[in-house]
Amino acid sequence: DLRIFSNIADAEQRHMDALLDQAASLGIDTTAIQEPSSGVYINTTIQALSDSLLSIGSVSSNAAIEVGILIEETDIQDLTDSIATSTDVLLIGVYENLLSGSLNHLNAFESAL
Repeated sequence: DLRIFSNIADAEQRHMDALLDQAASLGIDTTAIQEPSSGVYINTTIQALSDSLLSIGSVSSNAAIEVGILIEETDIQDLTDSIATSTDVLLIGVYENLLSGSLNHLNAFESAL
């Protein structure tokens, strides 16, 4: 029931839309990564991770926020790595925008804790 989660879920959807738009403009087929519904993943490793984090985060509000922090820290590292290895200027710009969003989300989660 914490508002932070609905706000960040909305932002994450905008992030996904931005990446899908960028992929489309680069001619990248994204059908294999588009999932059927929230919380359901084709990739079994991601599904297991999602299930585990959901279980951990369901214990309490603080546990949910701690899972949010873990996810944002992971996203920040992944985006930083992607920026460092990408050669596409437009994609780097999208990654940098996503990184900024993840830093904001991390700050919001840490403030809520």
